[in-house]
Amino acid sequence: MNVLVVSCNHHKAGVQLRERLAFSNAELLNSAYSQWRTIHPDSEIVVLSTCNRVEIYAADERSNDGVSFDDITRFISQFHNVPPDEFVNSVLAHSGTAAVEHLFEVACSIDSMVLGEPQIVNQVKEAYRVAQENEACGPLTNVLFQHALKVSAQVRTETGLADG
Repeated sequence: MNVLVVSCNHHKAGVQLRERLAFSNAELLNSAYSQWRTIHPDSEIVVLSTCNRVEIYAADERSNDGVSFDDITRFISQFHNVPPDEFVNSVLAHSGTAAVEHLFEVACSIDSMVLGEPQIVNQVKEAYRVAQENEACGPLTNVLFQHALKVSAQVRTETGLADG
């Protein structure tokens, strides 16, 4: 199994770059899913695009021939017509367990500009819903996002994280 996230977020990229790489409306996002499925029909993908982050979560059951960092950055570059050298040094990439941990931290609002802010979980839910609507999810992303959302709900109810 290959799980990968490429993230352009507030930790490493300014707002201008994030805006250039954003999937800022439904039409753009649907087009991105369509183009991705044409290029990578065997992989699963969820795009999370907010004011503070643009993240592409990709999953593939093939362990060695799955989607790579280069595949995702090439896609972003071609889709947005932004040369890779203008953004690759401003993105974070995590694979395997680290990618899963990153999603859980994002969904639980631990990886937010404002720790515990409640808006991000709704954005993660919406990103997952749109990916499902575009038939871009599969068994790996379904389990991954359902568990991340479940843990996020537990964190909100069992801790005081969102109180601050």
